[in-house]
Amino acid sequence: MKRISVTAATIAILAIAVFALMPHPAPKLPVKTLDPWNLQTNDPYALVGQPAFAESKEKTLDGTLYGTYIGNGHIGARIGPEGVGSFNGQPTECLMSGLWKGEETQPLPNWSDFPLFDENGNRFALDTNAPYRQTLNMREGYVQTELTLKSGRQRLAGNVTVFILPTDAAAKLHALGDVAVIRYNLAPARNGKIIIKPIPHQGPVFITSTTVDTDGHNVKDSVQAKRGQSVFITRYISVSMYAEVLKSKDANLDAWEIGYDKVFAAHKQAWRDTWKSDIVIDGDPAAQQAIHAMQFYMLSSASAGQSISPMGLSTGGPWRGHIFWDADTWMFPALLLQHPNLAQGIVKYRLKTMFGAAKNAKKRGLLGTEFAWESAQTGKETAPPPYAEERHITADVGIAAHSMFGPDADLILKNTAEYWASRVKYNKVKDRYEILDIVPPDENAGIVDNSVYTNAAAKRNIELAIETAKKLGVSYPSKWDDIAKKMYIPFDAQAKRFTAYDGYKGGKTKQADTELLIYPLVYPMSDQVKKNTFDFYKKTTDPRGPAMTSSIHAIIAAELGRPDEAYKHFEDSYKPFMRGPMLIFNEKRSLTYDNACFLTGCAGTIQSVVYGFGGIRVGRAPEGFNPLLPGLSIKPCLPANWKKLEITDIKWRGKHYDLAILPGNKWDLVEKR
Repeated sequence: MKRISVTAATIAILAIAVFALMPHPAPKLPVKTLDPWNLQTNDPYALVGQPAFAESKEKTLDGTLYGTYIGNGHIGARIGPEGVGSFNGQPTECLMSGLWKGEETQPLPNWSDFPLFDENGNRFALDTNAPYRQTLNMREGYVQTELTLKSGRQRLAGNVTVFILPTDAAAKLHALGDVAVIRYNLAPARNGKIIIKPIPHQGPVFITSTTVDTDGHNVKDSVQAKRGQSVFITRYISVSMYAEVLKSKDANLDAWEIGYDKVFAAHKQAWRDTWKSDIVIDGDPAAQQAIHAMQFYMLSSASAGQSISPMGLSTGGPWRGHIFWDADTWMFPALLLQHPNLAQGIVKYRLKTMFGAAKNAKKRGLLGTEFAWESAQTGKETAPPPYAEERHITADVGIAAHSMFGPDADLILKNTAEYWASRVKYNKVKDRYEILDIVPPDENAGIVDNSVYTNAAAKRNIELAIETAKKLGVSYPSKWDDIAKKMYIPFDAQAKRFTAYDGYKGGKTKQADTELLIYPLVYPMSDQVKKNTFDFYKKTTDPRGPAMTSSIHAIIAAELGRPDEAYKHFEDSYKPFMRGPMLIFNEKRSLTYDNACFLTGCAGTIQSVVYGFGGIRVGRAPEGFNPLLPGLSIKPCLPANWKKLEITDIKWRGKHYDLAILPGNKWDLVEKR
């Protein structure tokens, strides 16, 4: 018995010893859930999409980076689990709006990766067994990651904060160029040096960086760390396309001379000011958080002087910064009412590329401007066939420009109308104008004749050009009136609904197409035709298609007074596409396809709230809508589970307004003083 007792005791001691050597799971830091302003995770693996066909089900930091991204409309950076612009030890892509190499966007040198090294030159890596939490503070525009970095026996515990200063805040501080800041606050487990390496400066863009320590002294290559004493390591980055900007010292300062506290305070205040224009949903915390995320990512990529590619400043993506109708038809309306200065950047870009668009038209023997389906630096067509025939883009540009007013918009309208007047074909037998050999929004259809959306958009483009010419008291070709009057719009008289294009047999469509006549074109039609068209085509769209289909369907269902159906489409416009705890919007529903952050989808969902549940229309008012302001009409449709919807700081014709949608679809508009 004694022998057995000794053996049992020995086993118990060994078990305790073995257990002590086993890695303990990291204590979980608390996170906020469904917070309207903070997206958080305490699991670094949640920021990574695992390989679809991984043999092991164990979580790893291999796979696709979801993470988050930040930007100021000029420069942007993707942030990984380590809290800086790196992933698996490799820098993530940094982009700059309007920086082209030929007809493709050109990445910046990787300023956002701020690696730290030990005395032996080994890079500190994330300790996944230590407490962890990453927070995207959307209200104040920064990412903070609480973590422990390890290399050998050394541990650095603390946090890292990254932000990119809004351009107006940088201007008020007289800071040089576009400014980004990365700050470590770390307590080392033992004495030793932390080695710092400079940012590589290769490339056509000028970047200066300064790293300072706890006491504000410039750091060239290392910081002396003392056990248990926090050390602050702050890197200030200034970026500009022009060397003279970063050398100008007359009235400007490097950000490090201004000081971290002052720069960070200015940054946070600038973001708070931006959020004066907000979408506030009372009664649906999940929708509120998602809408704030989509607004944040949009605002991070939008600027007053440049258009926005489908992925914005999050990644070059498969299109390398090319500009599509995504900007004019989806992002422009999402920005127009609350951020008209940013929406104007989309129109300004089209103005810059008019020379290339004129060349596109001339190449075909046409007049005016033919805006490229895929436009880049010069505006020349870069899309491959058959997509180069998706010509509705020219009307999309003209219609968006009309909303901005001013001489720039007038010029675009005139030239796009000239294009359509030379592009249409007159059918003498049927006494109508047609547009042949065209790719519709339903790209799966290929090249067709008389795409209903293209014809209706071209007609609207010409009508707006006529309206503008009359307002300005200038002449225009009389042919425009005839074209606008006799443009052929395919219609099934028996079924009392519009027809997608000549020869359409009722097959599946890639995305919303014919429905676009209802919104955003607001093409005149009876309620019955509207219902017939919507109810038919909503069943033909591919359920695996892009998110914007559901956004459009939500807006139309709301217009038809179907709140439950509208809400279902609203949820379907974003929930299947969200990736990771930072709610990055993926381009497609497939979990094996990653292409984010897809701002076109974000913009569609934002529109479904503002123009769907909020019921606002810009310009031509549909039947049954009530006047809101000059040029704006309204017909709200509040979901049953929403107590109130507020669209704050609407900027319209020089004045500011707050709009509240209340139960019973009542609305209250207050002018701000």
